[in-house]
Amino acid sequence: MDFTDTILIFTSNIGTRGAMSGTFDRTKRKEVEEYYLHAVESHFADVLGRPEIFNRLKQGIVVFNYIGEATARAVIVRRLRDLAGAVGRRRPGLNIVFDPGTPAAERMVQSLLEATDFVTYGLRDVNNTLLRCVGGELARLLDDPELGGDFRFEWDGGRAVLVPGAPL
Repeated sequence: MDFTDTILIFTSNIGTRGAMSGTFDRTKRKEVEEYYLHAVESHFADVLGRPEIFNRLKQGIVVFNYIGEATARAVIVRRLRDLAGAVGRRRPGLNIVFDPGTPAAERMVQSLLEATDFVTYGLRDVNNTLLRCVGGELARLLDDPELGGDFRFEWDGGRAVLVPGAPL
C-alpha cells in the first residue's frame, strides 16, 4: 500500500477544558493558536511520552475555534427542531411542536446543555446527550400507532418527555 499522497485528519479536544478558564485573550487568534499548540505538544511529550510524534505533526496542525456555550446551545435548538420535523415527516398527523421561545423549551434546552460535557468532548457529546435523553422518548412515540396530534418536549428528572398539547 502506498500512502505517498495521503492526508490524515485527526480531531482533538486537547486543551479545551483549560482554555475555557484560560488566561489568554480568546479574541486574539495568535494567542489561541499558541495556547492549543502548546497543549497538544505537552500532551504528546508529557502524557504520551512521545514528543517525536508531535514533531512530525506540528507543521500540519490547524487550530479550529472551540465549542462554546452559545454554539452548543444553538446546535441543541437546531437538533431539536430537526427531530421535531422528522417525526412529522415520518408519521403524518403526529407533530412535535418545538418553539425555543417558550419557557418550557428554554428549560429543556438549558437542561440538555447542562447534561452535556461539550467543553471536553465537543459536539459529539451534544449529539450523544440528545440520543440518551431524547431518543428513547421519540422511539416510544413513533412506535405507538395509536398516538396522534401535537406533542411538546418537557424535561423530567434527567430526560425529555413528550406530553400532549401545544407549547406552554
